[in-house]
Amino acid sequence: MKKNQVIRDRESGCPTPYYLAGKSKKIVHDGSFSSLLHRMWHQDTQIQNTYKLAAITADFIYYVDEDESDETSCVVMLDRNFNLISDNFLASNDLTHLVEKNEGLLWISNSVKYWQKEEFVQAPKITPRIKKMLQQVDEEKLTEMEKAVYFAYRHRGPVKYSKAQSLMAVISNALDQANSSGQLAAITDMLDQNTK
Repeated sequence: MKKNQVIRDRESGCPTPYYLAGKSKKIVHDGSFSSLLHRMWHQDTQIQNTYKLAAITADFIYYVDEDESDETSCVVMLDRNFNLISDNFLASNDLTHLVEKNEGLLWISNSVKYWQKEEFVQAPKITPRIKKMLQQVDEEKLTEMEKAVYFAYRHRGPVKYSKAQSLMAVISNALDQANSSGQLAAITDMLDQNTK
């Protein structure tokens, strides 16, 4: 990987307006990655957008423009050979799904950790009373769908969350009530009352 390496389209092999930039960031067991990705104006040397390294999976690398307000165009998805996969809503949706489910993530940036914690773990909602209720949940009695989310947050991914935080992620994933174990129903009701 070279700094200022042009990113090519994976399908056509044609150069894109994206270039690797910034310092090289070494991720243990995963390799080295450019900390930044620039989108250049066509046939110009001016930078149009700067994307920061946000997440890495076994197959893909995600860069995010944190200043872009349009969520459907703020994510650039590359393969591990640094070819462009997507720079539209598909990349954004893919990253959101990975962060929400905490699936397949090998590394995430501090801003993505913050986003995951605020949006899906909902740490501010874990009051002492809610935490006590969550601690009493028997994780072995969760449904298979609930367990999948719980164990992903508790034991997988770059951030290992506490039992209470992992169960809050189960609640925030809004799993189908028909597939719910019912153990979290009282907590969900209490959280709903607190937001009214």
